[in-house]
Amino acid sequence: MWEVTEVVAGHSFTWMARGPGIITTGSHVVTAPAGGGPVRVTASLEQAGLLGPLLGFLTKQLTNRYLQIELRGLKAHCEG
Repeated sequence: MWEVTEVVAGHSFTWMARGPGIITTGSHVVTAPAGGGPVRVTASLEQAGLLGPLLGFLTKQLTNRYLQIELRGLKAHCEG
């Protein structure tokens, strides 16, 4: 289960999920340049705890692929 731990309206949100030996923290940040131009969305994921570094290493490619899929879907939704 994911728990939203921080929301900055119009800018970002952070969520956390806990499991045995691992804490996963994800964040989404929206940056709009001063003076206009394309908006940038950055998504990140951190895995901490006793098993966090190992799980992060073992699932890095899959996690990056999922983040790219999520961001492409968000982009398509916003542009659609």
